[in-house]
Amino acid sequence: MNFDSHIKKYIKRLSRTMPNNSYDKKRLLTDIEKNLRHHIRENPSASWDEVIEEFGTADEMAESLIEISPRSDILVSLQSKKQMHMFLLLLCIISIIICVGTVLYKIRWESTDHYIKHEPYYIFDGTEVSSEEFERNMNEK
Repeated sequence: MNFDSHIKKYIKRLSRTMPNNSYDKKRLLTDIEKNLRHHIRENPSASWDEVIEEFGTADEMAESLIEISPRSDILVSLQSKKQMHMFLLLLCIISIIICVGTVLYKIRWESTDHYIKHEPYYIFDGTEVSSEEFERNMNEK
């Protein structure tokens, strides 16, 4: 029986449940995966439920790992998680302010007339002329 998908789900759930800064998290997860695979090789007739009965659920395993890990690691993990949430919240607020400011600026820009409000001046041979005179003089040249 192939337990690869079960093992992957177990390790993924365990990884999510464990604190991020727990002592050598990657090494622990790798060792647990190796132990699961070794147990399955040693007991080829065992079902997944029997494997879980032997090792415990991912939540139970995470709980036991948290109990044996130093308290400082858990506190550091919780503090860094809180800091990350605060950073993401601040980033969202800044993004919203920038978006609202951009929209308000665009609305104000479009509400003001930035186009030429008067007839343009045409200068021909150093004197100001009307547009008709300018065209006539240009056609003559």
